Amino acid sequence: MKRAALGWFLAFACLGHVAASAGTIHGTLRIGPKVAAVKAGTGSRPLPRKMRAQLADAVVYLDKVPAKVEKELAEKKPPQPIIGQFETRFIPRVTPVVAGTKVLIENQDRIYQNAFSVSPAKKFDIGKLAPRRSAEVVFDKPGVVKLYNDLEPTMSGFVLVLSNQAFARPDSTGSWSFQKLPRGKYRVRAWHPTLGSLSRSVEVPGRGEVRSDLNY
Repeated sequence: MKRAALGWFLAFACLGHVAASAGTIHGTLRIGPKVAAVKAGTGSRPLPRKMRAQLADAVVYLDKVPAKVEKELAEKKPPQPIIGQFETRFIPRVTPVVAGTKVLIENQDRIYQNAFSVSPAKKFDIGKLAPRRSAEVVFDKPGVVKLYNDLEPTMSGFVLVLSNQAFARPDSTGSWSFQKLPRGKYRVRAWHPTLGSLSRSVEVPGRGEVRSDLNY
């Protein structure tokens, strides 16, 4: 009887391990043919400054994730996103958020600034913002929101409003990853304000990882 009980225990333990198993999607976002092989030995080295600037504006995300994954990501409670305004720039130029997020727009300059948008996903105008003052805007609908400043005609920025928390910013080598994903098919997308969108279907195994590079 003891051996039988031990057998059942091991069987249930194995089933529990399979249920808890998860996979990873990882890859590299590359911009232009010269980016294809910027490597040093087995590791990666930072890209040239111009290419790093381009990568900094990119967002990689998943179309949909299981409710359990979304709940776990939401429980991490990321800090409130802040978009700074300084001279003729929105900092960062691209801010990814999940729908319903309250974003703080902060005037970090010594002169008055403004921020507004006429994008279908979010239309707003915070008016003239005094130096060192801020305003909050809730981005409640998925889509691309382009930011403008009527006091600085050349100033522009972007808020990419997504339907879930599964998004990432490529590092200085273009690398990105999504971990602890249940087995299944996922749609990986990349978005860049000037280069547009990319997408790829990926099947995640129950355990292990799958690579999915994205190339502009």
